Amino acid sequence: MLFHFLKTVLKLFYRKPEWEECNGVRHSPAIYVTNHNLSYGPVIFFLYAPFTAHPWVIAPVTQIKECRSYIRKDFIEKELGIYGFTGKMLAFAISFICVWIMRRVHAVPVYSSSRKICITMQKSLEELLAGNHLVIFIERREDQNYAPDTGFLELMDSYYRATGNCLPVYILRISRRSVKLVGTFHDIPQHARIRERVIHLLREINEG
Repeated sequence: MLFHFLKTVLKLFYRKPEWEECNGVRHSPAIYVTNHNLSYGPVIFFLYAPFTAHPWVIAPVTQIKECRSYIRKDFIEKELGIYGFTGKMLAFAISFICVWIMRRVHAVPVYSSSRKICITMQKSLEELLAGNHLVIFIERREDQNYAPDTGFLELMDSYYRATGNCLPVYILRISRRSVKLVGTFHDIPQHARIRERVIHLLREINEG
């Protein structure tokens, strides 16, 4: 009930964009990949997506202590421009809400350590095998040579080996006016071509 109340409050501040060409993509399970656009992308997705998906999130936002530091640097200071004692107190309060939300939406923690990333992949595969969607938000980068991480595509192979079925991957672009489906992939034999095309699309939405 509290979670639904929070969504209702947020909808007062975030206008619903038009979901273009997205009505026919609710396969189960599937991976959805979209732009982060600071906090806007995740907020819009979870407020208005016509389907439920479990997000990939950086591991620190799933733990109170680490979340506090991340929230202060990447949200309170970077987006809100609030520093000092006030910023620290806001981060302290928001971190509890953030971790609670991550648990409520069944977030999959993504670890930076190469030794722990296998935990992320295993948890992701378990969610997919249980029939759940995953959503991955790609951070914006200013570097012109930026190559988006497409490691999540390995899940297509893992899922195929486990089930014999192809796992759909949908690329969405979130903007202030719309959420648009810009790419659909589900063909294992053409994995290399898929990776190249996904990187191209992710660069496009990163630049947009």
